[in-house]
Order: sequence, then C-alpha cells, then structure tokens
Amino acid sequence: MRAQAAASTACGSEIPEHATVTTRTAGWYLHTNCYNCAYRLWPSYGPAGYIRPTSSRDFPIRRA
Repeated sequence: MRAQAAASTACGSEIPEHATVTTRTAGWYLHTNCYNCAYRLWPSYGPAGYIRPTSSRDFPIRRA
C-alpha cells in the first residue's frame, strides 16, 4: 500500500492532519503573513493594485 502525500502550503510547509483548511478566498493576500507563500502564489494569484512582497517586512500586503 502506498502512503498518501501530506498536504502542504505554497512554500512547502506540511499541513497537519488536524489543521482546519478553508476553501480558497479571493482575499487570501489580506490574511497571509507567510512571505514564502505570498511570493510563490503572486504570479498566478496576486491581486491587481497591490505590491508583491519582497521580504517578511512587507506584511500586511499594501496597495500600490
């Protein structure tokens, strides 16, 4: 029997089985505080009119 891969975040952090996982939201960038996740998701899901984070000091995400 093959083990099932654990779910992970965009930055590769494993999501524990007991974690509460919500559905995707259009305002994800207003809630994240993980630079790695935001930076990796930005090309596909980055919101128009906001500045892509360049470091962990760029949170909360700011408008352009």
